[in-house]
Amino acid sequence: MSSKRSRSDDAVDWMRDQILSGTWPLNSRIPTQAQTAATSGFSFAIIRQVTSLLIGNGMLESASGRGTYVRDRSAVTSVLLDHLHDQPPQWTLALRHAMEVEAAGLAATNRAEIFNAIERRDAKAAQEAAGRHADRDLATSHT
Repeated sequence: MSSKRSRSDDAVDWMRDQILSGTWPLNSRIPTQAQTAATSGFSFAIIRQVTSLLIGNGMLESASGRGTYVRDRSAVTSVLLDHLHDQPPQWTLALRHAMEVEAAGLAATNRAEIFNAIERRDAKAAQEAAGRHADRDLATSHT
């Protein structure tokens, strides 16, 4: 593996630094690709490529006609992406699969907990309503 870094790698680092340092705050609109190219010294083509990469990994989000926005600046995400950058696609797909399986399990657990909480709330509301009806029936029978 070559230790020489490409201009694209340097541009990825530069754009991530803009996000991680807060120069481009979370949920803010970033400069246009042309403005970013002029400011950074990287070519427009490289900035377009890196912007697409950061959109693909969730750090940026493109809103048609409105611009590109910072959506995630997690250092964990950045470290993971650095690691994945040097891995073969099969490894990345295996990791993604493992994470999706874990996420689905957590979602199922949370769903069950939410449904149980809703059932408890509904049962309590039904008991309270039955108690109010009983109190009203008792009050009307004494009149």
